[in-house]
Amino acid sequence: MTEEYRFIEHCAGDINRTIPKRYRLQGSRCSKCGALFVTKRLICPECKGTDFEEVALSGRGKVYTYSAVKVPLLPVLKKGHYGIGIIELEEGVKAEGQIVDIDPDDLKVGMEVDATIRRAREEYPGKVIYMYRFKPVRR
Repeated sequence: MTEEYRFIEHCAGDINRTIPKRYRLQGSRCSKCGALFVTKRLICPECKGTDFEEVALSGRGKVYTYSAVKVPLLPVLKKGHYGIGIIELEEGVKAEGQIVDIDPDDLKVGMEVDATIRRAREEYPGKVIYMYRFKPVRR
């Protein structure tokens, strides 16, 4: 692989931010059995393989399940009424994340969503943490 990758390992799925203008949801695939994961892995739970390749995930999927959170779980989220869910991606894997740009009371199982990158916080001047969120696909 010719490109060097630096991953933000602060969130469930890694977001590749080192290639200009290529913010994306990053996953990993086991080189031995082909199992796909949203997160980086050291050992494949399917075959115990230890060799993985990085894979760009589409970020498109459907709401598998969700919850409307009334109280902030983390201080970084700051607001207390938001949706969080498990999204089944087109690739067949499930990712968890906050669902934005919609009132949580309007969420529905099966709703089409797309991953987006949003600023989560600034840890210190110059180090901004971005995380993926999911937003409804408007038709």
